[in-house]
Amino acid sequence: MIDLRGKRILFTGRLRSFRRFQAQQLATILGAKPVNGIDKNVDILVVGIISKPYGQLLTTQKLTYARTYGIPKIDELAYRYDKEFKQNIINLYKQGESAAQLAREYGIGYSTVHKWIQGQAK
Repeated sequence: MIDLRGKRILFTGRLRSFRRFQAQQLATILGAKPVNGIDKNVDILVVGIISKPYGQLLTTQKLTYARTYGIPKIDELAYRYDKEFKQNIINLYKQGESAAQLAREYGIGYSTVHKWIQGQAK
């Protein structure tokens, strides 16, 4: 995955895996600076589901701008299941969060969180 440290990151579309504040919180944990608006200073655009009524172009203003100015885009699921994400879930567990709480907060199966904590996830 792209190194997020020091990067300005923006989210667009409906996120399947997180609530937006959770995605922004994770970005902060990974060293990024979440922003709320698109401009040339955005380093990475994380793209969720883009849905529009039939006949309309499947895009957003943020996505169109990113395409125009060459801002790198990554899929939300790639962002979610990155090794750093797994490590941060483990770190949150070590800081006192329960596996069940992490599973609920981040929409991950309890058994997956448990495997990550036990070091069995690949």
